[in-house]
Amino acid sequence: MSVNDSVNRIVTGSGVILAGTFLGMLFDILIKRVLTSYLSPADFGTYSLALTVISITGAVATLGLNEGVPRYIAFFRGSHEEQKIHELIISAIMMGLFAGLLAMLVSPVLFEHLAGKGFDVQGKILSVVKILIFAVPFTILLNLTVAIYRGFDRTSVNMYFYNIIRPISLLIFASGAVFLGASLRGVVFSDVLSMVLTFGIMLVYFMRKPPFKPELNLKFSEPTRQLIRYSFPLLISATLINLMTWTDTIILGYFKSTEVVGIYSAVYPLVGFLTMIINSMGYVYIP
Repeated sequence: MSVNDSVNRIVTGSGVILAGTFLGMLFDILIKRVLTSYLSPADFGTYSLALTVISITGAVATLGLNEGVPRYIAFFRGSHEEQKIHELIISAIMMGLFAGLLAMLVSPVLFEHLAGKGFDVQGKILSVVKILIFAVPFTILLNLTVAIYRGFDRTSVNMYFYNIIRPISLLIFASGAVFLGASLRGVVFSDVLSMVLTFGIMLVYFMRKPPFKPELNLKFSEPTRQLIRYSFPLLISATLINLMTWTDTIILGYFKSTEVVGIYSAVYPLVGFLTMIINSMGYVYIP
């Protein structure tokens, strides 16, 4: 591939991701509008703090594979070692699934032990976390599937599922919960159902348009070890990035009431428009 072809692909892919990111942010604002018009500031703050816990849990449980997988798929394609890609993908999916199931068991207990006595005395955040945690395995598998397509230069898949299908389904389910007069738990269940539906659609899409030819041959050799060596250090950076991203929400939740967190979380998505262009270019360029 020539330099001009590579540049054109980056520019085109960046434009697609930029458009998808813009749509996703608009949908996010609509979702926030629906939820904040129905939930009290305290309930929305509780929901936001629980999402913070789930986001950090997901970042840890992904094990950095969402960055390692596209990198090594692109590397093996460039070095004409396509036979190693199948092992790489199967290994990543199995590790991600195991980590997601383990996170379902460990995260609520760990949160209760570390933050329950001072951060969440009444247990409201924990009750929401115990519901949202069921979305973590689906989220990890969805992340890995998008990463696989990313390694094959199909960056538009990220836009379809994370910027369109996921927010639209959440908007529909959340609006339905609001229309039925559901409690906070009902709204939280709508979030989980949205993720399950998004993953289900992704599964159908993956079966109909797989980026590689699936095989039944299972083995774990050097490609798996390379993936682990590359991805696990990224686990640390991904965790730190998530902590930095959510530090403001965590600090507000610790020192202020959930009402303050709810108001802050409702306004904060507007800031995301400032980083759209650079994030879109980085997503396409890295593999």
